[in-house]
Parts: sequence; C-alpha cells; structure tokens
Amino acid sequence: MRYLLDILRNLIYSLKPNIFCPIFVSSSQRLTKVASPQLPESTTVDSKNLPRKSLIFLSKAVYARCLLSVLLVVCASVSGNPFAISFPCKKDVTNEDYIEIQKQLRTINIDEMLKSYYGDGQGLSGFGDFYGRSTMGIRGVLIDEERGLFPSVHLEKIGNGGNRCVVTFGTLNGNYRQFVHSLSRGLKESGFDGYLYYRISGFPNPTGCEIKYAGVPYCFKVFLLMEAHQLGFDQVLWIDSVMIPLRDPTPLFNRIARDGAMFIGHVRGQGSTYIFPEIEELLWRKTGTEVLVYPNMMAGFFGMDMSRPEAKLFLERYYELVELGYPFISSYPEEFVISAILGQPEFRHWMPHWEQEDARLLHCPHPTLDSVEEIE
Repeated sequence: MRYLLDILRNLIYSLKPNIFCPIFVSSSQRLTKVASPQLPESTTVDSKNLPRKSLIFLSKAVYARCLLSVLLVVCASVSGNPFAISFPCKKDVTNEDYIEIQKQLRTINIDEMLKSYYGDGQGLSGFGDFYGRSTMGIRGVLIDEERGLFPSVHLEKIGNGGNRCVVTFGTLNGNYRQFVHSLSRGLKESGFDGYLYYRISGFPNPTGCEIKYAGVPYCFKVFLLMEAHQLGFDQVLWIDSVMIPLRDPTPLFNRIARDGAMFIGHVRGQGSTYIFPEIEELLWRKTGTEVLVYPNMMAGFFGMDMSRPEAKLFLERYYELVELGYPFISSYPEEFVISAILGQPEFRHWMPHWEQEDARLLHCPHPTLDSVEEIE
C-alpha cells in the first residue's frame, strides 16, 4: 500500500504542480486555476466566493490531479500507520522491551515520503521544519544502555500538594532532562500547590497499547494527561518542559475547572506553509475541520478536566487519528491534530484562545528546540 501511495504522489506532482485541485476548494486557497466551458483554461477565479463543495468543470489535467489527490487521501486512511511498530499491548514495559522498541523505531524511514509530500517546496516552510518534527518520535532516545540512562516515572509533590497535576516529559535527547528539573524548580518557586507528574524517556502507556505508537510525533502529550488521570487527578495540565513558570499557574487550572478545558491559540496567519495540502485534506475528511481557518491551538501548555464527558469523547477522536499516523505529518503535528478535533461541534466551547493573563504565567525561552540539531 505504501508503494501505491508513492506512485500516486509522483503522478500528482507530475500533473502541472501549479494546478490545485478545486473539487473541494480549500479555504486557504484564495486563487484557484479552473477550467469550464465558459472560462479559458487559465482563468483565475477568487475561490473565497465558492462553497467548499462546489463542483467545477475541470480540464483533463486538473481532473486527473483531483482524482489522484482523493485516492491519496483514501489510501492514506487504509494503508496502515507509517510510524507504528510491531509490539504487543503490554502495560508494564521493561528496559528490555524499550531496547527492542527503540530498535524497531530506528528501522522506520519516512524520508522519501516526506520528500514526495514536499515536492518543490513551493509555498511551504523549510524541509527541515517538516523533517525535524515529523521524525521526532522515531529519532527519540527512549533508553541509553551505554550511558546507563533508563526510563523513569516520577510523581512530585509541589508546595502543599492538592488535586491538581502538571504533567511533562523529557527524552534523553539534548537537554530535556535538565529542562524537566528546571520546570519543577520553577513550579515550587511560583507558590503552586499541586503535583508534577513526569517521565524521563520511555513512553506513556496508559492502556498498554499506546507503546506501539511511540513513533507518532508528539502524541505522548495527551497520553501523559491520561496517566495522571489514572493516578486520581481530574484537572490535568500539560506544560512543555522548556517552559519557565513566571507565576503560579493556578489560574490555568481555574479555567479548566470552569470550562472543562484550557487551550490557547489563534488563527495562524501563515498556517498553510506548515502543513502539506494532502494532510490538511485528510484532517478535513476525518474531522470536518478546516485547520487553516479554525483557531490553531498552541501545545506549549493545555489541559482538561479528564472526568468530563467531552474529555472522554476527545480521547476517542484523538485515538482515531493516532492510529492513522498520517495526520501527524506536519511542522506542528499535535497542534494541527488537536485543532482539527477542537473544531468539531462537540468541542466548539473549547475554542483555543488567549486570555490576558496567559503570557504572564509561562514563558518559553527555547522556541527552536525541536529542530534536528537541538534534538540530537
């Protein structure tokens, strides 16, 4: 099936790369090449006035490109997860297991697939952005026997403790372990009362089956929320380990208690440069959300009340996309995926947005740590 995907991509890119498929007009496309009996083949039409599902009479080249694009999306849905490994569901993963898991992850190679999606790169950000983030999971160091570094799990009481929990994660790559400890110190100094739950390397595995998706980039964030919930915490807040607490993050938990969740974000002005059109289309077909129109959540910190019915439904939708794998292929894997879910009617009351106090609570001094150089 992957060979079929490669063939389809090559055919698509060979059919006039400047022609965009207008059968389902993307909201990000303001100018679309179309052809009809009334219009010359090269006529430019403002697609913002066209309904999303407007059928347009197409030239042969455009029609072929559209058909292949649709087939590409369908094949991606049934071809199997490009990041998944062959490992049985198992709740307690041993160091020996992690050695085998890491060995399998290193055999995954999506380089040609990324190059095929990227094409000539017209209208996209640098290839390194897509490569660095899309391959983060398969390049992550889960265990390092040579240096005597093994996975560990920690639950740390902060201040007077309580029923609220911050979660984070640090791989053995780069300086992430130090960042986790820095976050711990910052939370203590801020006056926060609660707990910090974190993993150093390894992979969160709340049901025992998540481990097979360790290669799916950045899917671990939501899985850590689930593990904290299993420990008895309902209100759980993910904070990237590189974040520096400027003040007590309790106001973020207050929003979780009030609204059921807390997601920050905005409409990404140049969002189309960070996601392949095929992945945008796949997310739309799976969720009905146009991720380049809906406010884009920012995954530096976000949280949910895991006891809410909406949280359980969110997890169901999230698992569907994790199992596919392909939706996570972009420069901002988890952000586009979560944004697509939040754009569904059941979660519209969780629309990502900034509140005035957000920027005063946490600060990220390392915005480029997910590059290939920084991770390695």
